[in-house]
Amino acid sequence: MFTDGKIAPITQSKDIKSGVYNIIYLHHKDYYEQHKYNDPYKNFPDNEVIQHITIEDCADKIIDDKKVIYNTILKELLIKDDIVNKGMISLDDWQSFGFKSDYVFGKEKDGVHYFITVKTDGSFELCNKINNLNKFGNPILDKCSDYLTVNKGKEKTVVADSNGNIIVISRTQTFTLPNKEIFNLNEISRSKESRDEYLSGVVDINLYEIAGKLLYSVGIQGYGMNTSIPKASHLYQVDVIEGQPFIKEILETMAVSFVKYKSFTVLPYPIKYLNEYILMIENKLNKNKK
Repeated sequence: MFTDGKIAPITQSKDIKSGVYNIIYLHHKDYYEQHKYNDPYKNFPDNEVIQHITIEDCADKIIDDKKVIYNTILKELLIKDDIVNKGMISLDDWQSFGFKSDYVFGKEKDGVHYFITVKTDGSFELCNKINNLNKFGNPILDKCSDYLTVNKGKEKTVVADSNGNIIVISRTQTFTLPNKEIFNLNEISRSKESRDEYLSGVVDINLYEIAGKLLYSVGIQGYGMNTSIPKASHLYQVDVIEGQPFIKEILETMAVSFVKYKSFTVLPYPIKYLNEYILMIENKLNKNKK
């Protein structure tokens, strides 16, 4: 599809091609487990730009809305290209945020610590290490890694800035709901004033301080007055590990629609890049175990 920034001819092949975008159509992993076949997903190279499409998960969506699925595939390919080849966010203009600091985003999964450091110009660095006594050699990364060691398996996202401030984001089991008065209305206005009065916390991105705790919610995009809410939004809690609670500075990195279809993302969008990186590393680790 794309090579060296130019559109290349679309071809069909059973082989992975280097330097282009590869799209592979295969079954879901459960299919291969049930039929006792080797899952081909585990054997594809991790140094090429590859997007897998599973028959069971998206066949109906392709029929129903081709434009959506094409856009999603291209978005996923661009993210993988950024990780494999560019080391630069290309889906968004990171510099437009005007950040004065680099930001570190980290997660722990199965005993491995993963981090992405995004610099003010949108370039990024990815790294990982097994949970042990070894250090990254970077004081901020090491402090974040120490926190993940203590909280292993608790699905927390640690975020730091280059000034040494460190926070952690955790999903709570509390949901946001619309103002109960909305159910007494015979007619709902689509004005911004009505949305703010009745759907505050259910739409858009909202920051709260409740009983000394800092929380935020990410709802659906607030265009006009939505008369139906597909699902309730969780509240996310922000705890300070060291320094200042800078969450307000990075809330706008959740106001993007390229991570979730027609929705904002509940975590800063570099986490999407980090999750893709984790899948690549896991794939590599599984290969090395064979």
